Amino acid sequence: NQRWNTTVQSLRRNPLGIRPRRNVPLRGQSMYFPDYWAVPWVRRTAEVYEMVFDALHEEDEELLAFCRRRHHPEIRTAAALRRFIETGYFRVMAQAVLDESVVGNGPPGRCAAMNIALLLGTPEARDLVDWVLNRGGNVRFFLVNNFFKDGSPREASGNYNAIYVRDLGQIVGILEKLRSAVPEVYGTQHFASIADDPKYKQIFDFLIDSSLIDRCYAPAGDDGQGGYFDPGRQFPLPIRQTSYVKRQDFALAYAITRDRRFAQVLHGPDGKIPGAVSEPELAREIRQVVAEDGWEVRLKSNVTDGHGHAMLRSGEGAHKRAVWLRYGMCTAHWQDDLMSIGLEALQGRMLTDFSYPDFAQRFWVSGWQAHYRVHVRGRQTPGRGALALFATGDGVQAAAAHIPAAPVPPRASVPGLHFLPPGGVHERTLVLVDLSPRDFYVLDVFRVAGGNEHWWAFHGPAHDSFDLQGARLTPQEGGSALGPDVPYGRPRPQDSDVQGLAWMYGVQRGTPDGPWSLDFAFKRDPNVHLRTTVIPPHGAELILARGRAPRLGKPSPESEDGGANSAQFALLTNRGERPLRSQFVQVLESHKGQRAV
Repeated sequence: NQRWNTTVQSLRRNPLGIRPRRNVPLRGQSMYFPDYWAVPWVRRTAEVYEMVFDALHEEDEELLAFCRRRHHPEIRTAAALRRFIETGYFRVMAQAVLDESVVGNGPPGRCAAMNIALLLGTPEARDLVDWVLNRGGNVRFFLVNNFFKDGSPREASGNYNAIYVRDLGQIVGILEKLRSAVPEVYGTQHFASIADDPKYKQIFDFLIDSSLIDRCYAPAGDDGQGGYFDPGRQFPLPIRQTSYVKRQDFALAYAITRDRRFAQVLHGPDGKIPGAVSEPELAREIRQVVAEDGWEVRLKSNVTDGHGHAMLRSGEGAHKRAVWLRYGMCTAHWQDDLMSIGLEALQGRMLTDFSYPDFAQRFWVSGWQAHYRVHVRGRQTPGRGALALFATGDGVQAAAAHIPAAPVPPRASVPGLHFLPPGGVHERTLVLVDLSPRDFYVLDVFRVAGGNEHWWAFHGPAHDSFDLQGARLTPQEGGSALGPDVPYGRPRPQDSDVQGLAWMYGVQRGTPDGPWSLDFAFKRDPNVHLRTTVIPPHGAELILARGRAPRLGKPSPESEDGGANSAQFALLTNRGERPLRSQFVQVLESHKGQRAV
């Protein structure tokens, strides 16, 4: 078959027919589906073919006639049918993987090659495995160089990290099957398993180390588990002692490492050990570990410095809470979330991001206004910050991160190093304070210097009601959050770094002369509240507005949804002479009932 991209692009260029092309680059050209989405089907097709393989040795005349009616008169025997499938699909797709015509996010293409090698079981399949481990696929290089020092993958977001972990696990599992079946070939040092590398275990350690309140994790970048418009969001969230993968994904890792924490994850609170733990002896070991250590993986406050998250934890059981500060950088699927924060408590998420982007409106979902952070107008946010403080004590814990300022303007950019202009400030400090086993608050201080316009962004959980105290605001006639002269959905060319504000409507404005607070009641459980009390910079303007994805448009006053799939935003803007200095302070509380702590 013609490769997918080649066919489509040729038709676009020449609607009358496909012209032959020479020297067509093969990478990313695809086969039956666009390249990234083809990879999982190779694995699934291989699994299905294994299931029906024995039956395809029978001379089933009805099946063979079916094939001939579908324009394949040459298929007259079961052997011809098997040859058609194995050569026409699996060998072709193996070549497509080698050419990188079909690829995936990280290791899926390599995993597909391993599935084909296992399925075909021919002497030549050795070359596929060699390619995956040691040559073009080079999974060994991938393992060492595409994961940070704490075991987190470079793409940062949970969706893609899960792909990395699961497919690497499949590669390890398939190699073990090949070693068992043909030890004289695959039992050699040339085919040493990547599970022998300490980095492999570290990947699973990270999945536990980044878990929060036993139920969720800190999203970063493009992440479908941010929970923002998730209709299944609930209180309480189910127990989940690992970030973004399922507990059965730990089965092979435990069989290899015998790590006691992995046993606790596999057992869980219900004791239902996944079927992926196929050996009865392993299941007995897991139960013995839990009998001695308990099922709960107890985590203290920690830092995942490759990932770039500082996590402060406290409380027990249903009163566990966690607050985190992001200062890291992902190299793919990034969002403008540097120095954003999150809060988990009351067995659920208190602060929620917008999740995976609509590709046509990435500026909305991925922009700074969609996160909990400060933006300096006209300044491109550097890719990564640095941890400046991490301290734990009795009832008080703190973390701080910043972007260092260069003493002089750097002459050239250095990969991995990010600096502000001389005199610039961009730093954030979080303090978690326990008042009792049940009650707590978070102090958040964000300081910036540079430019002449600073924006602070905050939004409440989707759909939910709120109460404003301490500020009087005046409704704005028309326009958007950018001003009455900037129509909804029509930002000006000079608004490129704040264009997301043009899709915020129902605007109210005012300049508070002191602290103000917003108390949000969660629609799914009105008894759950999130409250922020803010001490703004002197003279800063407060803007309240609703915003929702541009593709949904501004709801009409008579619309039944009243702005469903929208969120309530609170914005502070501070303007002044260069270099402007601002300090934004808030106190976060989560509570049940009508009154905060």
